[in-house]
Amino acid sequence: MFSRLLLAASLIFSPLLAQAADYPWNTLREGFAARNQLLLVGYQEGDREAYNLAVERVNRTPAGLPAEAQAAWQKMKELTLTVDPAAGYLELYTVIDFDAALQAYRSALGNADMAPDSLAPAQRLQRWQAQLELLTGQYIARATSASGDGYRTALSDSLPPLNQFTEEMDTELKAISQALAGDASMQGKLKSVAQQWAYVKKPIGDLNARSVVFVVTRVVDKIQRDLSQ
Repeated sequence: MFSRLLLAASLIFSPLLAQAADYPWNTLREGFAARNQLLLVGYQEGDREAYNLAVERVNRTPAGLPAEAQAAWQKMKELTLTVDPAAGYLELYTVIDFDAALQAYRSALGNADMAPDSLAPAQRLQRWQAQLELLTGQYIARATSASGDGYRTALSDSLPPLNQFTEEMDTELKAISQALAGDASMQGKLKSVAQQWAYVKKPIGDLNARSVVFVVTRVVDKIQRDLSQ
């Protein structure tokens, strides 16, 4: 009887566990990072480098996606290519449509909001990296807008306030470090990442800080590079 219960439980939870292991967090991170570069194009009045980075990211179309996810990624690519970096601004409707495509992509992949503690440490860290890009995008949007409200979209409205989001990220990074306590090589990386994160989390979470966008984006890029090596 007990063995049958275990079998039944495995049949119920195995799809979730497989999804947790196989979920392409890195592609979601790329999508969020492309969005961030587009926001910088608007902020930096036609920054060609930021635009080229956005194009580079959306051109790396993930392989093996469900049809709905492929269509959403293609939409993000098309929207990116409509941006004219020489114009010196970014249309609000472009951000709204890009965010809608991002949400469609995340939805097509499955449960993107899966509880972190349901994941293995490696996937949990990948999720944190994706969320870091999303958090950074919210900071860029708020810090670079004239009103301080950022771009209001369905995606941005679904997220917690920046100070709360930052605290959640801080708590999660500490939990990941604890989960990987037995991995000496990862502990070295995570110690460095924690120091870099400590440097930028205050301005990101400070609703009045609006002058360190370049510092924040560069440190976040460094964190992502360090964790991806």
